[in-house]
Amino acid sequence: MSFTIHPDSPNKQAILLVEETFRGQEARVRELLPELSDELQLYVYAKDLIPETGTGGYAYSPTVLSLAIDNDFKNKQKQLSALIGTIYHESYHLVQGHTGNDTHATYTSALDSAIYEGGATVFERTYAGVIPLWGDYSMHTEQELRQWGEALSRISINKWSENQDGVWQRWSFYDTEDSQRWKAYKVGTWVVERCLRETGKDIRDLRLMPASDIRV
Repeated sequence: MSFTIHPDSPNKQAILLVEETFRGQEARVRELLPELSDELQLYVYAKDLIPETGTGGYAYSPTVLSLAIDNDFKNKQKQLSALIGTIYHESYHLVQGHTGNDTHATYTSALDSAIYEGGATVFERTYAGVIPLWGDYSMHTEQELRQWGEALSRISINKWSENQDGVWQRWSFYDTEDSQRWKAYKVGTWVVERCLRETGKDIRDLRLMPASDIRV
């Protein structure tokens, strides 16, 4: 097992928190995700943070995991729990190949990206024991989720990945038109959970599957 903290990470306190937390979770994460690279680089940064948790994350490439920390976040216990969840979530993406660079996952539309996010969300909830806000779709009807899914299926993956007209930003984080947050994540989580119920699979069984095979 091996990982390194990127030397250009600016904040010593954040680096220490990430290093200690990852070291405490690494064996378990690797047991659950055996395809995870033997040599990981962890980048620590402080932007694109989730206000409710003081954390953030990004699967940059199959060997690079970026984790964001807000040092001024008051509830440190809540932040630590969220950081652990983020480590599980983003590690799942690394195995999926759903990464910003050197992407190995396959896509036919924006819905596939949403499904990969749903898989990582269910994984962090199941194995890190956290309750991700972006995976809670209980306030939405099945008709609403289905309509969102159909809309995502009509968005080309090029338009999505290039964030043309801010489409990725609106669907992933906040849509000013309907004041909804995390629509893509919620749809993806809904699809993944339906798949798990109907197939009896564990979320780990989906980690190497293309999103097109996860739809039910």
